[in-house]
Amino acid sequence: MSKYSAIPPVERLPEWLRRPIGNASDLERVQGLVKQNRLHTICEEGRCPNRGECYASGTATFLLGGSICTRSCAFCQVEKGQAPMSVDASEASRVADAVEAMGLRYVVLTAVARDDLDDHGAGLFTATMAAIRQRNPLVAIDLSDDKLALARSLGATHTVNAGDADALEQVRAITNGGARTVVESVGSAKVLETAYAATGRAGTTVTVGLPHPDARLDIQAVSLTVDERVLRGSYMGSAIPSRDIPRFIAMYQAGLLPVDKLLSHTLKLEEINEAFDVLDRGEAVRQVIVFD
Repeated sequence: MSKYSAIPPVERLPEWLRRPIGNASDLERVQGLVKQNRLHTICEEGRCPNRGECYASGTATFLLGGSICTRSCAFCQVEKGQAPMSVDASEASRVADAVEAMGLRYVVLTAVARDDLDDHGAGLFTATMAAIRQRNPLVAIDLSDDKLALARSLGATHTVNAGDADALEQVRAITNGGARTVVESVGSAKVLETAYAATGRAGTTVTVGLPHPDARLDIQAVSLTVDERVLRGSYMGSAIPSRDIPRFIAMYQAGLLPVDKLLSHTLKLEEINEAFDVLDRGEAVRQVIVFD
């Protein structure tokens, strides 16, 4: 035994160094979901000493591409030095199943290095994010079937015609009782009330429309508290032009923000009255006035 072992410490180590193991049942639940879905986590493969804290919180960081890395970083505990596992085509779906079962509102994905693949594993992330998104529906609501078709082409997973008598019930069924986030863009107090009704507990209703100044909103006031709801406005997208416009342009140039697909009408300045008529009939998506 070292002579220094007998020297008592001057003070105890700080409490923040002692991490809780977590509730055993919560740990077992997350570990069970990971094993049931035949998944890997960096928490386990990297021997993270704090994984119990994350598991007890009902979350984990999923490791894509198997458990064997093609690189040999000395600081990392992930297994290496062997042939990597074959790409599992069903892995993305199983990760999405686990995310849904865990009720996660966000999830962290990472992956082993896959230098053996042509895309170095980028496709693993694309497939997994697409599968997760399918479990988290994006619902578009409109009176126009043409606009609903456009919404589908732009990424909506479900569409509901607002003219259906059971439109609200359809949205609630698709979102398991109510959506986490609902955006109202019509500028109608009645539509905003419906949007609020379609929002689930602890959800957020955002209005970007501009109702008439005399319009009043009628909602159940107590629901804001007991359901822990958030009702907020967003004027012009709450954007900061100097920051956001360059970012939007870059996204458009990269093919990530296809705003040109929203352009439904191009008119001359002398046709501006017609532009308002088109808007009033609900035919316009976005219109552009051209100055010759």
